Amino acid sequence: MTDNQNQNYDTMLALALDLLSQSEAQHRAARRVETATDLLGVAIRQRRSLEAPAHALREALRGLTDILDAQRALLAEFDRELGEAAGT
Repeated sequence: MTDNQNQNYDTMLALALDLLSQSEAQHRAARRVETATDLLGVAIRQRRSLEAPAHALREALRGLTDILDAQRALLAEFDRELGEAAGT
């Protein structure tokens, strides 16, 4: 195995671990969106102010969007590395 192949494997391993971490973060963020959505539903049913639960939901959605953007970039980078390792 050449040094270049070792470097490719190390890079792919690091990217795979980053993707795993991002997937875990995405799961946590999705749970926050779910919780915030539930709180908004409660506020609507109880005819309470929607300001706080709507704000919380928007923040949770922004967090999830940020995670998905980062994950999309990691996936593209991982795909490039796989292409290089496969010689395509």
